Amino acid sequence: MNHIAIAIWVVFFCLGAQSAQAAQPLGHLDAATPTYVGGWAFDPDHPTVEIAIHVYVNGTFATAGTTTGFRPDVNAAYGITGNHGYTLPLDFSAYGPGTYSVVAYGIDLDGEGNPGLIGSPQIVTISCAPQCTGKQCGPDGCGGSCGSCGGGQTCTNGTCVAAGDQPAIGSLDVVAPGQIGGWAKDPDYNGPIAIHIYIDGVLFKALLAQDYRSDVGYHGFNWVPPPLGAGTHQVVVYAIGATPTGAPSGQNPSLPGSPKNLIQGCAGLQSSALGWCEGLAPYWITRQSDTVFVGDESVRVGVNKSFGGTIFYLSGQGFEPNLILEHGGGAVQLSIWGYDPVGPVGWFGQTFCDPVGYPSQATCLLAGHISCVARAFSTGAHVSDCITATPCTGWTAGAPWNPIQAQGKNCGWADAGNDVVQTNWIGSTYYTRHNKPFHFTSTQPPVTMPMEQWVSAKDGMATVQYRLTYQGPSPWSIHPQEIPAIFTAYGMDAHYYYYGGNQPFTGDTVTHVVGPPNSHLRMPGQAAYGHGDDYIGYAREGWWGVCDADQDRCITLAGFDDIYNEVSLSTNGGGEGYLTALGWFPVIPNLDVTWTLYMFPYRYDQVVNGKTVRQHITDLAPQSFKNKTACQTQCAGKQCGPDGCGGNCGSCGGNTTCTAAGNCQCVPQCTDKQCGTDGCGGNCGQCAPSAACGSPGDLDQTGSVTVVDVQCSLLSVLAVLGGTSNWPACLAIGPTWVDENCDLSLDVADVLITIGRALGQPLGAALDNNGNDCADVCDQPICAGGSCLSW
Repeated sequence: MNHIAIAIWVVFFCLGAQSAQAAQPLGHLDAATPTYVGGWAFDPDHPTVEIAIHVYVNGTFATAGTTTGFRPDVNAAYGITGNHGYTLPLDFSAYGPGTYSVVAYGIDLDGEGNPGLIGSPQIVTISCAPQCTGKQCGPDGCGGSCGSCGGGQTCTNGTCVAAGDQPAIGSLDVVAPGQIGGWAKDPDYNGPIAIHIYIDGVLFKALLAQDYRSDVGYHGFNWVPPPLGAGTHQVVVYAIGATPTGAPSGQNPSLPGSPKNLIQGCAGLQSSALGWCEGLAPYWITRQSDTVFVGDESVRVGVNKSFGGTIFYLSGQGFEPNLILEHGGGAVQLSIWGYDPVGPVGWFGQTFCDPVGYPSQATCLLAGHISCVARAFSTGAHVSDCITATPCTGWTAGAPWNPIQAQGKNCGWADAGNDVVQTNWIGSTYYTRHNKPFHFTSTQPPVTMPMEQWVSAKDGMATVQYRLTYQGPSPWSIHPQEIPAIFTAYGMDAHYYYYGGNQPFTGDTVTHVVGPPNSHLRMPGQAAYGHGDDYIGYAREGWWGVCDADQDRCITLAGFDDIYNEVSLSTNGGGEGYLTALGWFPVIPNLDVTWTLYMFPYRYDQVVNGKTVRQHITDLAPQSFKNKTACQTQCAGKQCGPDGCGGNCGSCGGNTTCTAAGNCQCVPQCTDKQCGTDGCGGNCGQCAPSAACGSPGDLDQTGSVTVVDVQCSLLSVLAVLGGTSNWPACLAIGPTWVDENCDLSLDVADVLITIGRALGQPLGAALDNNGNDCADVCDQPICAGGSCLSW
């Protein structure tokens, strides 16, 4: 103990008590050795509270800790209580021989300044670098010790373990593209123990060593690693030690045989991922070293720093398989589109680079192109001049701007142009910022359009918050925006799920589509855009998902922000799903938008952390979104029929029925009717004119009206009066002909008209106003009660 230092600080402390100003920490660096530093410190403004100590070696941060040690001498000297001593491990094994300056700083609890403690700096001379990295105890390789173990413990391989506890044993025997295998067991435990397989420093698989081997019994393990792409990948396997009861012992040695190198090439990759691996080895070689993994045992997200923060990896329980299409043209990444809105629609040739936007397809083909494509604007700044800027493969000179996270300069991928410029851990959330993304469509200069994202993952769910800003200088045209583009791994395009019903957030049956719908889902409250009315319904709960054919690999996505207009449910044609969330907005100066995407590496009905994914989504959805999903009746322009919400838009009365278009339509009532009104403004048919107008008065059909016809008329009337239907033999055609005035009865009036005809007298204007020798009423069909009447 440095009593002189304490005495000096007591004087300063007492004098400082006279001042009203806040005091900085007091303390001392008592010792600095090749393996630890020690001393004491406290904050006079909070004399009973432990404070932090930061230690620097040659001006570089080396270690930190807190004053957890009890120093009765310090407490007695200053009249305070609490713990104010510190002893911090300081590992010089990484420094090598040399002379080093050690400074300890006391960290003020109120941020009033962090002074170097008295006794700093101290000089440490290393003639032999201690080897204590990862060790709690045992020799340091320089004649000293890395630490000692407490009572009841012994030092085994640098780790303090319970006395008598033996470390796990085993071997990593095989590392090959189709197999990582070996064995592991703990002498203190009869059952199988866990092993952890690390590839390029990242935990890829945890499993039990329980396969049977003739040499070691049920302690073997074999695992088929996923495709890792080009390059050399280092594999290390750790045995997770166990106590006699099976509980973790804390001893987790790497197995003999570790590390081994795994060289797969592009084996195991399919479809577009195979093409990208064969043509873009740099990504696959650095995929692990450049990827930061976020998550826990139930979900893992891989964010690649060298590709603009693009999310190339998403997995669920067990850390594999990867559910994301792993290449720069796929994955999960922002993809922003727009034209400089100058010039009319133009046709651009695809055969060779041509900056001319032709007025028609015909003129474009006449210019020597085999095929042409129309673009909305033909002379804006987005058009590549084919000299300083050219289109990327598959695009024309008139293609719109399209900055994406993963793209490098000049249509490339492996340069530093797509590296993020800032990363930071905020608790368990990983932040990235990509300032100037390049275009997927051309070699034009990058756009100052910061793409920021915050990624966190736990309890089966990954949360990605995006922020997109743009200060100008010029506005871009409105365009569908991929926010983000989302491509799933090969084979994940078989079963599509969403909720499109009218009772959201009630557990109602979801919609299941087998095979890619190749269409869109609209978000609640959003209108159609761009592609027109190509949609199959609404994502009324704000989520959508896809699975492979066996439904072993699934992903469910959700988003509730107003920026989401639609989502795509389709495929890229190569067996890989396209589940992109789409916005519909222009890129304008002072643009500043944020939104959140939720990703679950599970099907909507799988239980994760005590709830189904769908139940988690219900909990996540804000009330403002749920209010929008309340069913909106679809009754505009409709009189009847379903309203789209389980009710109807009205009912039809009388003899009307509801059409598919929702209109009440009259149904003609003509059953068992020959004539007369049909009840809808039409009729059920026309009756033929009365037979009486065919050959007026010529009842015996001799060609003239004679006394015989008069007698025949009289006999017919008498038959009616006598209640018989025994018509006289002279009646050659039917009783209708006797009804000369067409009043539907046979009587004396008809006989008198026949007598007049026999005498050659006209009917007169009272009966025959039109002078056609037929009673006017006989000119009209005869219909009564829906029937055409005749005798």
